Amino acid sequence: KGDLAKKKIYPTLWWLYRDGFLPERIRFIGYARSQITVAKIFEHAAIYMK
Repeated sequence: KGDLAKKKIYPTLWWLYRDGFLPERIRFIGYARSQITVAKIFEHAAIYMK
């Protein structure tokens, strides 16, 4: 959810997915110190995944 994720991680994961470099059945595991839902994570990340 931090600056590194916004600038590097989210866009890179999106590009890998978009270009077919990720396995079809991949899972991502995350951890946050604050309570956040998966829907909120998608909401925050979506603007960086273009």
